[in-house]
Amino acid sequence: KVRSLLDSLVKAGTADEVAFLYLGMVAYDADDMATAEALYRKALAINPNYGRAYSELSAALMAQGKSTEAEAMAKKASSADPSNPHAFANLGMAQYSLNKRDEAYKSFLAAAKLDPAVITGAGVEMLTQYNDPDAALYYFNISLAAFPNDPLTLLDAGQAYKMLGNEQKAMELFRRGYENTPTDKEPFGVLYSSYFRLLLDNGQFDTILKEAFTRVGPDYPEAALFQSLAYYRLGRRQEFEAAAKRYLALAKQQEPPSLDAWAQGYIDASTKGD
Repeated sequence: KVRSLLDSLVKAGTADEVAFLYLGMVAYDADDMATAEALYRKALAINPNYGRAYSELSAALMAQGKSTEAEAMAKKASSADPSNPHAFANLGMAQYSLNKRDEAYKSFLAAAKLDPAVITGAGVEMLTQYNDPDAALYYFNISLAAFPNDPLTLLDAGQAYKMLGNEQKAMELFRRGYENTPTDKEPFGVLYSSYFRLLLDNGQFDTILKEAFTRVGPDYPEAALFQSLAYYRLGRRQEFEAAAKRYLALAKQQEPPSLDAWAQGYIDASTKGD
């Protein structure tokens, strides 16, 4: 429907730069980069100061391997609209492709300072689509340079380090994340569980017992869960059973119940003498 409306504006001769921009974005999403490029250029012919069009044109040029042109358009985009993080991110992409690594870092950092999610998102794409944790960490570390305690970036960076087998660094980032995130805000719960699961996997049971309730109250189910598992691994049977019962009671009070399958398996196995 949007495409049909925009096309009707073009046919009527009433399309402005915004209409051509969005038509270009439709073509870009359809992976028709040549058409997208042409439409963005039409938008700029109408309004040569349209920063958003320069930014989108840069992305379309990069997708066609035209890195030098993409860099020039991204520079115009960031100059026309210095508040647009995507303009600086596109500039960094073009500069990185041209092996201008120092300039690329500065451009990515400028984007991260405007909105860390833009650069963190590039890192997440490296993880989820390309399974490349090294490339992902390049972006995550830039975001952390701009905002050292951004919880989502700390979570994603920790997961990347875990994929690379650096569990100590992953624990450091998960811990920093959960210590600096309000307990009622996301992604506190994921950061908390990620940190304590690694402590459990690395045999740091005393640390779990010491820290499980440091930032949460006595009614936090996951704290009781990790406490019970630490007692279990330490062979402290009575304390394990008490903590496990406490966890199950707390978890069943939640909607929906927070009974992780692996946690329930630990508890079920223990009650059968395993």
